[in-house]
Amino acid sequence: MTAFLFTDIESSTRLWEDDPDAMSVALQRHFEIMTGAVETKSGKVLKNTGDGMIAVFEVAADAVSATLAAQRDLIRETWTTPSPIRVRMGMHAGEAEVGEDDYFGPVLNRAARIMAAGHGGQVLASGTIADLVGAAVPNGASWLDLGVHRLKDLTEPEHLFQLVHPDLSRTFPAPLTLESSPNNLPYQTTEFLGRDDELNTIETMLATPATRLVTIAGPGGAGKTRLGLQVAADLANRFGDGVYFVDLAAERDADAAFEAVIRALDLPASSGDPLDVLRSSLSKSQMLLLLDNFEQVTVAGPGLVALLQSCPGLKVLVTSRETLRVRGEHVFTVPPMGLPDPRSSLEDIVQSEAVQLFNDRVRSVRPDFVLTPDNAPVIAQICLRLDGLPLAIELAAARMSLFTPEALLDRLQERLDILGGGGRDLPDRQRTLWGAISWSYELLDEAECRVFEMMSVFSSARLEAIEDVASRTLESTDLFETLASLVDKSLIRSEDVEGERRFSMLLMIKEFAAERLAASPEFERKVRRGHAEYFCRFTAELNERLGGSERHQVLAELALEIGNLRAAWRHWVDTGDVEQIFELIDGLWALHDAKGWYHAAIELASDALRVLTEAGPSPDLAAEELTLRTGLARALMAVRGYDVEVEEAFRKVLEMTEESGDAALQTPVLRTLASYYQHIGDWEESLVIGRRILDLAEQEEDPSILAEGRFLTGAGLAFSGHLEDGIAMLEESIESTEAITSSIDRLRLGPHTAVSTRVASGLLLWQTGAIERGISRVAQALEFAEELEHPYSIAYAVYHNGFLSLGRGRFEETRDQARRLQKVSAENDYAVWLTLSTVLEGAALAFLGETEKGLAMTETGIELYKGLTAPPMFWPLILHIRGLVHAYSGDPSGGLSLIDESISLIGPTDFPEIRISRADVMRLLPSPDLDGAERWYLEAIEAATSQRLRTPALQGWTRLVDMRRTRGVKADGSEDLRAVYDTFTEGFAELDLVRARAALGLDPVDLTSSR
Repeated sequence: MTAFLFTDIESSTRLWEDDPDAMSVALQRHFEIMTGAVETKSGKVLKNTGDGMIAVFEVAADAVSATLAAQRDLIRETWTTPSPIRVRMGMHAGEAEVGEDDYFGPVLNRAARIMAAGHGGQVLASGTIADLVGAAVPNGASWLDLGVHRLKDLTEPEHLFQLVHPDLSRTFPAPLTLESSPNNLPYQTTEFLGRDDELNTIETMLATPATRLVTIAGPGGAGKTRLGLQVAADLANRFGDGVYFVDLAAERDADAAFEAVIRALDLPASSGDPLDVLRSSLSKSQMLLLLDNFEQVTVAGPGLVALLQSCPGLKVLVTSRETLRVRGEHVFTVPPMGLPDPRSSLEDIVQSEAVQLFNDRVRSVRPDFVLTPDNAPVIAQICLRLDGLPLAIELAAARMSLFTPEALLDRLQERLDILGGGGRDLPDRQRTLWGAISWSYELLDEAECRVFEMMSVFSSARLEAIEDVASRTLESTDLFETLASLVDKSLIRSEDVEGERRFSMLLMIKEFAAERLAASPEFERKVRRGHAEYFCRFTAELNERLGGSERHQVLAELALEIGNLRAAWRHWVDTGDVEQIFELIDGLWALHDAKGWYHAAIELASDALRVLTEAGPSPDLAAEELTLRTGLARALMAVRGYDVEVEEAFRKVLEMTEESGDAALQTPVLRTLASYYQHIGDWEESLVIGRRILDLAEQEEDPSILAEGRFLTGAGLAFSGHLEDGIAMLEESIESTEAITSSIDRLRLGPHTAVSTRVASGLLLWQTGAIERGISRVAQALEFAEELEHPYSIAYAVYHNGFLSLGRGRFEETRDQARRLQKVSAENDYAVWLTLSTVLEGAALAFLGETEKGLAMTETGIELYKGLTAPPMFWPLILHIRGLVHAYSGDPSGGLSLIDESISLIGPTDFPEIRISRADVMRLLPSPDLDGAERWYLEAIEAATSQRLRTPALQGWTRLVDMRRTRGVKADGSEDLRAVYDTFTEGFAELDLVRARAALGLDPVDLTSSR
């Protein structure tokens, strides 16, 4: 068993208030003493906790020795604080969940409770610690049996022992346990986990003198009762006349409620008015009442206020699904438990409150259950599915006796009523999740039931939307009052989201409400149609603002309503309403493009085309069909790259465009076709289309079309042998995009033109020797993409920044960019970019010396790429990278074969860098082929020179000069290298120029000597 030590400075708040400067120094010295004692005794400090710490020991006796050493040193220390630093310590041992740098589980909670029962200067230990250590205590020390005590965690009592020693104080007040204060708080069979922030907030509220009545509000299953009990236990010692729990679940009127209080306090029976009895009996009491399930007796609210007015020492803590709405009430709404991100590491998932609760409760039915990297993400998804509601999590954990985590998650995705059959000791209303919600539903009046059911169609909503739908579906309902009542009853949540008030339901409550709505088919039909009509009008109004300066604001508004928009879309697709579908699609498509939701965009286009097909041919809809098919082709290419389905989609679009003869429809189709040809490396055809788009831009006088045309024309020129003209045209495109901050074409997907243009320009500038400008331009592409908050553009820019870093020999930067690309790709399901990021990181790791790991990661990326039938334009570059990784991982022959395969796929002068790499690898062979390497260097230099690519020419000459000198060749080419080097005016700190200077024997520090 592992031993845990918790410590805390007694009365630290007062010490801070009396002399903060002295306390700051003292706190630091206290930590030094504590850390020294822990580490000297083979312990480890896990964390500091404000004015205390948590430490762990493999051997319980070491923990005991550390506490004695620490207390001795603390006593001997001379403190400058108004009173000496006195530390209370508590120890417990048991099995705990182990994270990377932390521990979790009930054993730590109990150790904390043992510490909290002590006084400054006192060391308390559980019976487990005392048994483990036995007589093996430090010399002169012994155990003082303090008896069995109920700790404030409300679970089973703990046998407490005090460590005594001649150097320590022996006499202390009674432990600060529940026995030290009158109470009737019930035992709990399970540990209270998490909720630290909630406990602190409520306890701070009750500690405020002016606060007399606090209501813990929340829906059924939120954990209100358990939270209230823990607050009461924590505060028990602050109320001289005790804390008392009163369950009001069975009561139905005010008198019955106050009689229940009388019974709980064990007051003498009386025939008088129960409220008057309480006023008289409690008028001088210092007491905290915990009134549970007050939603049953909200009529008693005014009487409760009267009782508080008559009893100045009384405070009341209420748990209720409905607020009391009386004077002096302070409301704390219970939030869901802290939820994890399923994509996080095991250590991060384990720290989630919801997962800790699930893990603890599941062990009652499966004691051998352990969280692992494989099952933790599934458990996280289960907790997310259950909205972080404690009751739901506990019921789900109970089902782990029947299911694997994966099977349980699958069941929960289908139906939540699987969560039945809770413990027989639970109230009936809590034995199933549906029962907990039904308990609240049955308390609603007719109008509340209808609004409750209506709200199930919204994901979340502004009041305006709710009003609109209600006006079309409900009769004679005071919506504001009814909605407020449902909020007060914790069935609807009201919260500020980005500056506006929105109303929503927890998922489980929403599903319950949807079932009730479905039980009234005609009402459901009216509600769903009203909801879909409203969001069609909402989107149509926003569509008008998509093309202007308000685009970002419009997209933000659409994003807030995405759940409602998808529900409306599904309604109109199911009913086959073409007109309404086209009211929705522009806004939805723009949002999907901005967010990078390309798989969902494919579904949108497919849905709409299916409805169009079912509606039959129509000349009026021909243009819409063409636009949809263009958008579908774009989405398919963005997600899958180049495959048969993409080719077929483009073929169909091209046929329809040629048949239409409409110039206005041609621009988006031509642009998409140009992107397609770029993906398959057909730059000549892309150039032809770019020039056609330039002609259309002049006709339409459209700056965005002009920027697109210049980009496509510039890229086509540059990559088809007209480098200078191409770079100049790209510069013009960049100027055109300065004023354009969004893609405004209908159903547009892919990287933003401004991003693509900057990447292409930057890579070409770097190759032509404008190194710093090229690096800056590619970095600007990423900055622009980030400003747009457009995931696909970000992925595109991150990849090319990483690719450029690899070519520059900045392998740490390459690795970091690759990992960022992996994150963006995983978040948005970009299979192609995820594959490329894997190859990129593998190469970076291999070149950083982690050859085995790098090679394995590169091969993983290659296999993923093969399974994608991805864009052919990437394949030669990937083979090139793969070959280098093999070569520098000890397999130059294999690397050479891969590079040869890459060269076979490119033109005779394309990518001179790949030919340079081939020569480099030939020098690494077991029997280096230096003559062959020379031929390949010269071929690469010739190709680079013919295209005026100064950077690869410099790379080739530098390597050739180095190799010739090694071979003792006098005519080593230094003059040729110097001639190329002298053409450079920037980038002298870059690796290629540093190597060239070294080959030329130039001063490596004085970067101006070459001038």
